[in-house]
Amino acid sequence: MAQSKNSEILSKKLHQIDSNFEDFVNAYGSITIEEKKIKETKAPSSRSKSRKRNGSKFRRPRNETQENDTSSGKSPRCSKELNESDSKECIKNWTREWIWYFMENNDSSLYIFPRPILGKIPNFLYSKDAARLLTRLKEFKDASIIKVDSSMSLMPLRELVLQNKEFLYSNVRNLVRRDFLYCINSIDLKNKRDFAIASTKKGLITYGKPIRIGLKSLIRKIDIFVVGSVAVCRNGVRLGTGKGIIDIEWGILYDAGAVDEKTIVVTVVADDQVVGDDVLPSWVQNEHDLPVDIIITPTKVLKVVPKLKKPCCGILVNLLTDEMKETIPSLKFYDF
Repeated sequence: MAQSKNSEILSKKLHQIDSNFEDFVNAYGSITIEEKKIKETKAPSSRSKSRKRNGSKFRRPRNETQENDTSSGKSPRCSKELNESDSKECIKNWTREWIWYFMENNDSSLYIFPRPILGKIPNFLYSKDAARLLTRLKEFKDASIIKVDSSMSLMPLRELVLQNKEFLYSNVRNLVRRDFLYCINSIDLKNKRDFAIASTKKGLITYGKPIRIGLKSLIRKIDIFVVGSVAVCRNGVRLGTGKGIIDIEWGILYDAGAVDEKTIVVTVVADDQVVGDDVLPSWVQNEHDLPVDIIITPTKVLKVVPKLKKPCCGILVNLLTDEMKETIPSLKFYDF
């Protein structure tokens, strides 16, 4: 009986999300929602073509049915049987596509590079204004160690952290032969140019010192953990690009004793990336998903109340893929 009731609730939520998405399509144009293979690297020739941002790539085929049949036990946009896990992933994927499409077609909200933003953390305008808002918070002023993700949208924040704090932790996850965690000591930076360069990915390698996760004694406790997002809800649910990298990083640092349930998790996003409970309800959160405590936009600060529970575990081996093991060097310290 309980299972039947739960299935009915899931069906209603999927129908509601689908209706919201149809409203969006009617307002901003037709798009095709498909399971994107973001993990595949584009060939140089296809990358150059994608920069033209041809609107036809988002256009829904004219003969595609618009019927929403939830009575059959299947999601209208998913071929899998309706269950809680599939419902969560469908809702998350819809939301990512929604945000990517809206922002990609709203040039006033994004920097020119990198484009297109599909599969990426949006590099939004006025990110420096959002970074300044974070530095005014008591949580920031009281923090000793702040870890900031390497997303381009967080580059202004990394520079401000270096200007206001002694240390900055950040990561370089796209270099296979290097550990993903680096520490920059602001004492080593002599002028404004040094601070600006140190806030970039290349600057992390130039000025930073790699910290081997295997040597736990070298990792200091992180007070604030800052991440970029594709979308975030006021209830604390956060969506990245769907690759699970941030969740893995949290697990590694949790195993190293650098983060725990008291670590403050902050995301810095554009106002357009903040959605409501009707789009990202709290039940889509998985046990291993990292929620946020504070949301910073260029215009406001949103503190999540009540806070969602953070993952109180390290690396979950069953969630690791071969690609993750190859692209995150620090996983080599684990004996899987």
